[in-house]
Amino acid sequence: MDKLNICAFTGHRPHRFPFGYNETDPRCLVLKANIENGIKELSGQGVRMFITGMALGVDMWAAESVYRLKDEGYDIKLLCALPCANFDSRWTHDMQQRGHGIIERADRTVTLARTYYPACMLRRDMWMADRADVLLAVLNGSHASKPDRVSGGTAFTVDYALSKEKRVILIDPERLFAEVTR
Repeated sequence: MDKLNICAFTGHRPHRFPFGYNETDPRCLVLKANIENGIKELSGQGVRMFITGMALGVDMWAAESVYRLKDEGYDIKLLCALPCANFDSRWTHDMQQRGHGIIERADRTVTLARTYYPACMLRRDMWMADRADVLLAVLNGSHASKPDRVSGGTAFTVDYALSKEKRVILIDPERLFAEVTR
């Protein structure tokens, strides 16, 4: 296996999950544990840098897992890839505060555009996938090559990473399993 150094995260926003924004729901807790276990496993394979796109849901949960593991002594870093300077302008105040807390602790932050424009989120996703050796993705319907897979930014990012021959680890949030594909 090739040496892995960088992992990017992608996944659905909370409204796409059956538990929505209820992070105390047992299904959400299991999903977060699976994400954290994926980070641990990748760290054991040599990944030292993790990239989050700072979207609500999976991106933020993964970033928080990186911080928990760093606090436990894991030798890992977090890069926050912001799609634009005002990316969180439509979030609630509490979510903005949570996001700013993640950004403040980041080892590095990159802002890809001054202001929002229609394709800035996809540009951020492509930027992350281009720099990553592996993509850790939480995707409904799991495998991106399924004809009935969901559409949206997460599916786009998985397809893009696969087109670039990146390693992709998929976590299906409904079945709560991980699958590795290349």
